Amino acid sequence: ITTFLIGFGSLLGLIFFTTTFILNRNLFLGGIKTRVFWRILPVIVASFTAILILILLGVTWVLNQIFTGASFDRLTSTIILGVSLYAVSITWGQVAERIRATWLTTLLIVIMISGVLLSMATNSSREWWQFNLSFLGTQNAANSWQFNVTLILSALILVALVDYLFVALGEKYAKNWKFSILRILLTLLGLDLGAVGYFPNDASSHLVHTRLAGYLVYIIILLIISIRWLLPTVTRDFLISSYTIGAILVGLEIAFQAVHYLSLTAFEMSAFILAFTWLIMLFNHLESLLIPEKKKIIVQIH
Repeated sequence: ITTFLIGFGSLLGLIFFTTTFILNRNLFLGGIKTRVFWRILPVIVASFTAILILILLGVTWVLNQIFTGASFDRLTSTIILGVSLYAVSITWGQVAERIRATWLTTLLIVIMISGVLLSMATNSSREWWQFNLSFLGTQNAANSWQFNVTLILSALILVALVDYLFVALGEKYAKNWKFSILRILLTLLGLDLGAVGYFPNDASSHLVHTRLAGYLVYIIILLIISIRWLLPTVTRDFLISSYTIGAILVGLEIAFQAVHYLSLTAFEMSAFILAFTWLIMLFNHLESLLIPEKKKIIVQIH
């Protein structure tokens, strides 16, 4: 039952989600140009299919633990499987009906955090922290594909999110070179993140992996420094938070490279958390620019 549920449940969920998602694309976009939908469609479908597979794997594992040793005849098994597949199809169709483009930031957080934590938990017995964060994606790690797929899938969501946001911002604000530069930098960040997952820190690709990981830090610092001039409106709190995070990142780099105070794992974990936090702050700020301005009108009645 669990094997068929994972296989057919994933397939039916994919079909129902994709069909319903396409039919409700105008609600998803919230009024912006439809052409951006077809560019981000594969990323959304792949992301929610991956989430569904993880949910089914978790549910079936729990059922196997609860009903250890239980057996059913073919008719009962067919009924249980049919009801389960129906529930999965209906649920995932409803998810596709209610999803909005503003979910992309949340989707990025869920995929990144859950994937990294799952990889850490899977390799806890191998004491991955004695090596570095990149160990989770190497051949020496257990289920290294989880970590690498997480980075690649997060990169695709990041690129799709950037595409949607700047198409929407372009419709609200006049297109200018500042937006173009910011869009290019964020897209490069996403592509670089995907490349880090594609080239794991194995012996054959160690040099490429290290350089690509270094580029991530440079792009983040460049974004933090230039964000004041690239955005139309920037709040004082956002600038203070950005420069604080940037200063801490530089301090961590000095502590690791020059002073040799931090271990590689501590440096990577701290830098990852700070950079990811700032990136989410940036996307939340960009989304806030899309919120219609409220105008107060006072009407005097004589």
